[in-house]
Amino acid sequence: MLSLVFPIRIQNSLSSFKHKPSSSTTRDWPRSYRNHSHAYPPISLPKFHKVLATTTDVAAEEEEREVKERVAGAGDSPGEEQLPAGLQQELMPRHVAVIMDGNVRWARLRGFPAALGHEAGVRSLRKLIGLCCKWGIRVLTVFAFSCDNWIRPKVEVDFLMHLFEREIKSELENFIREGIQISMIGDSSKLPKSLQELIADAAKTTKENPRFQLIVAVSYSGQYDIAQACQRIAHKVKDGLIQPGRHQ
Repeated sequence: MLSLVFPIRIQNSLSSFKHKPSSSTTRDWPRSYRNHSHAYPPISLPKFHKVLATTTDVAAEEEEREVKERVAGAGDSPGEEQLPAGLQQELMPRHVAVIMDGNVRWARLRGFPAALGHEAGVRSLRKLIGLCCKWGIRVLTVFAFSCDNWIRPKVEVDFLMHLFEREIKSELENFIREGIQISMIGDSSKLPKSLQELIADAAKTTKENPRFQLIVAVSYSGQYDIAQACQRIAHKVKDGLIQPGRHQ
């Protein structure tokens, strides 16, 4: 397996308890996230739902600022930014896969509620998508929600489902404008009906976008993927498309 180590760090914006307003202007899509000027006390998962309104309100408050930032950077060309030292364009991978893990641990280490850890993970993903687009990486697969994650507390799972829906809705227009295709792999039958429909609509709407492909693995596992592959092979054998004992 090829492992690519980036020479720069992609940090979440909630990096410490004390923050200074950023003096830089975000020129590249996807959007950045406003630094928080105060710390949040840790809360237990049963109180997870109380954070939902807070994080949603924060996202809504930032929308106007983010739109202005995108307009300011609208004239930038996708390949304008040079690769960091140590990376060569001809050696860049076409497809990168990332496991989104450690959001809750990250939040707890900083005294934040777990919900803000998931929010910070989303912001890191936006930055990663932007870097992939700039550096010529054509496909990004993100392992966002494992089959094993269904055993987590219901309130946390519900928050994550809401987060998926919110982000797809808020970013769909950007995907269309930036030529980004989005699709999902995994057992979608376990997802809320509204999320299933939203994913299907987003995939259909962006399927012809040529610039970049984002694949989100939700309710997914290696075992599930192997089982699905075996089932497809079995169906092809049954339909006579594959003959046992013959090399195709």
